[in-house]
Amino acid sequence: MKLKVCGITNEADALAAAQAGVSYLGYILNYTASPRFVLPNTVRSMIQRTKQLYPTVQHVAVLVKPTDQLVAEVEQLDVDLLQIYGAIPSNVTKPIWQSEIGGVSQPQSPLVTMLHCDAGFGSGNTLSLDVLTQLRPELPLVIAGGITVDNVREIIQLCQPTVVDVNSGVESVPGKKDINKIYELRKLILQN
Repeated sequence: MKLKVCGITNEADALAAAQAGVSYLGYILNYTASPRFVLPNTVRSMIQRTKQLYPTVQHVAVLVKPTDQLVAEVEQLDVDLLQIYGAIPSNVTKPIWQSEIGGVSQPQSPLVTMLHCDAGFGSGNTLSLDVLTQLRPELPLVIAGGITVDNVREIIQLCQPTVVDVNSGVESVPGKKDINKIYELRKLILQN
């Protein structure tokens, strides 16, 4: 099982999370309502520096209802995959995590490699037990939504995800990661 830390806003957090052994780092690129929103130029330098030191970590561009133009721009950032909420533009060339709030559905594109179920854009809300127990996607599952050290074991047991995606559950304040929480969560995930 792998860990994604989403909502990375600065290089120090990116490097610390990579050092802690996470598999994926996520960057929120076009959802300006999020306190974790970052500009593409900031992300470009974070990815370059992180890839130099931790080449196995994958970088995920998180996009909400992206346009073809945005996809073209984002794919130039050296990201490894796109996590897309909403319709998937036809010009995507990288692997996709298809994201939905409160469930999963059929893949929209042959580029979809995982289905991502979220409780709500880094809100800290968790998915209901009913949703967690009924998730049976066709593709590997990424689970997100209010995941913390206190509930990660139960969530894993209920839905058996391939990737656990955390954001607010490993922060000291919105947009600033707490490295101790990342280490603790990763340790719990590895025990499952």
